[in-house]
Amino acid sequence: MNEFAKRLKDTINASGLTQGQLAARVNVSRTAISDYCNGNALPSLAVFTKICKELDESADYLLGLKTY
Repeated sequence: MNEFAKRLKDTINASGLTQGQLAARVNVSRTAISDYCNGNALPSLAVFTKICKELDESADYLLGLKTY
């Protein structure tokens, strides 16, 4: 699993949202979110931006460029 996938999965879990709820909020399928979390796909830049906003998380953190 890549760093993005791991951090995305952890951040979704910490947010209290389900993958389905996040998918609805960023207008993608639940399968797409699952693929992102499993490292099987990467979101488009537009979807990635929406994910960051919905999860209230920085792009730098999700990409592994920043740690807390």
